[in-house]
Amino acid sequence: LVSSGLSHKVVIHLKPYPVFVSDAMEKDVLSHIEALTSDDGVPKDMRKVASRWTTYIDEGKWELKEHPFWVLPLAFWEMPEDLKSHFAQSKQVFVKGDANYRRQIGERHWPFDTPFDHISSYWPCPVCCLRTMKSECACGISKGEQARAEAEDKKWLVSGAFGVVQFSSVPQSS
Repeated sequence: LVSSGLSHKVVIHLKPYPVFVSDAMEKDVLSHIEALTSDDGVPKDMRKVASRWTTYIDEGKWELKEHPFWVLPLAFWEMPEDLKSHFAQSKQVFVKGDANYRRQIGERHWPFDTPFDHISSYWPCPVCCLRTMKSECACGISKGEQARAEAEDKKWLVSGAFGVVQFSSVPQSS
C-alpha cells in the first residue's frame, strides 16, 4: 500500500503475546525482516523487499503496534475506546484470518445471507475482512453462493478450501 502510493502510512496491529502458534508480535516482525535482509541464502529480490520494509519502519511509514485487546476473547464491537479512537483516524482497516473474522461478527451464527454491512456498521471507518473459511460462523454469503459451495464441497464452511473478502464502507453514526 505504501509503495503503490495508496497509503502514506500503514499500522500493523500485533499481539503482545501469542495465543495461537501463528500469532505475531512486534519482535517477530522485526526478527523476520532482519533475517530476510541479512541471510545470504535469501534471494536478492526478497532481501531488497525486506530492506524496503525496514526503511518503512524507520521512516514511520509502517507502525508496528501491539495492544492487549487482540488477545482477549471479545467481539470487535467491544474494543476499548483507545482503539476505536485510533481506527476513527483510519481511512481503511483490513481484518485478516478466520479467528479475527469470527470476532468481527461476534462469534454469532447469523443467517449466512445477513449483509456484512449490517453486522460491521460499528466500525468508525471502512473495513475489509479477508478470511479462509474454517468455522461455521459467516455472513454476507448469498443463498446462490451457499448452494454453489455446498454442491462443490459439503464441508465448505470448515474445509479451508473456501474464503471470503468482505467490505463495509458504512461508518458508525454518532
